[in-house]
Amino acid sequence: MKTLLTLAALILIIGISGCTSDEPNYVNFKDEWKILAASTGSPASLALVSQPDGALTSADIFSSANGTSLPGIVNKIVEFRENIYLMIPSAFQVVVIDKQTFKQKAVLDFSAFQRVPTDVAFGNATTGYVAHENDTSVTVIDITNFSIGRSIKVGNHPVAIAAVGNQIFVANQHDNSVSQIDTRTNTVVATHQVAPAPTFIRPNANGHEVMVLSLGAGKIDSAAVKTPPVVTYIDSGRFVVEVTPIDDPLLDGTNALPTSLSVSPKEWAYITMQKGVIRLDTKGRKDFIVVSEIEYKQSYYNFRRYEVLLLNGTNGIIIDEISGIQKTTFTIPTEALTLIGL
Repeated sequence: MKTLLTLAALILIIGISGCTSDEPNYVNFKDEWKILAASTGSPASLALVSQPDGALTSADIFSSANGTSLPGIVNKIVEFRENIYLMIPSAFQVVVIDKQTFKQKAVLDFSAFQRVPTDVAFGNATTGYVAHENDTSVTVIDITNFSIGRSIKVGNHPVAIAAVGNQIFVANQHDNSVSQIDTRTNTVVATHQVAPAPTFIRPNANGHEVMVLSLGAGKIDSAAVKTPPVVTYIDSGRFVVEVTPIDDPLLDGTNALPTSLSVSPKEWAYITMQKGVIRLDTKGRKDFIVVSEIEYKQSYYNFRRYEVLLLNGTNGIIIDEISGIQKTTFTIPTEALTLIGL
C-alpha cells in the first residue's frame, strides 16, 4: 500500500511539472506614458495626452489640478527632479508645478524688473539660473525655497542656457557670444565668440561640452549676405573644441532656419529646420545627414524612453534616438509651442 501511494504521488508530481512546463508565462505589462504639451490657444493650457492610445487625459491639467488658468502662454517646459518649470514670458513668471500632481508649488515673478524668463538651467540640486531674453542678465534662484537671488550680467539677448557640471553656458543671441558662468563663484569666467545668432544650447553627451546652435547671418538680422547654421562645441575647460557648419543643400543651405535642437546621450543630436530634420554625430562633431524632409518645429528628447519627439502644430512623430527612423506617430488636441514626455 505504501508503495502504491508513493507511486501515485510521483505520477502526480510528474504530471503537474509536465503541465507547468507547457504553460505560457504571461507578463501583465502595459507600455503607457504621457505627453505634456503647452497650447498656443486662449486661455493658455497644458494638455495631457496618454500614449500610445492618444487618449486625452486632460485638455488642461493645470486648471484641473489648481482650479485656475495659467497666467499666460507657456513658451518652454523644463523638467528638473520632482518639478516642472513653466516659462511664461508674457507674465514675467516661471510657474513651478509638481510633475506627479501638476499642482502649483511656486511662482518666480520677475515683473518688478520686467525681465522675461526664457530658459532655465540647474547648476546643482539647490540652485537654478534663469535667462532673460529682453535683458543682459541671468538670475540666480534658490529652488529649495523658490526665492529669487542675485543677477549675473551676461551678453545681449540671452535666449538659452545649459549646465555642464558646475559650469553654466548662456547663448547671447544679439552678441553672437556664449557667456560661461562658474557656479562656485557665480561670475562669468569666459566669453566665447560663436557664429551669428546663437539660439539653442544643449549639453553634449560626453559630459564636459555644450553644443551651441547658431541660426547664421541674415536670419534675424539685416545682414546682406546669409550664412548657414553653425554648431559650436565648447568645452567646460573654457575653450572651443569644434565648429561645424550645417550647410546641406537638401535643406536649402544658407537659407536653412533651425527651429530646435535635441541631444541624445547616445551621442546623436537632432536639429529641426524649415525643410527637414538633421541627425548630427556629436562624438565626431563633424558628420550629419538628413533623416527627414518633413518640417517639424519642435523636438524633445524623452530620457525615460530613449526616444526623440518631433512636433509640428498638432501632429508629431517619435523617432529612434540612434537611427532617426520613425517608430510611431502621435497627435495633441491643439497646436503647441513646446512639449515633454512623462
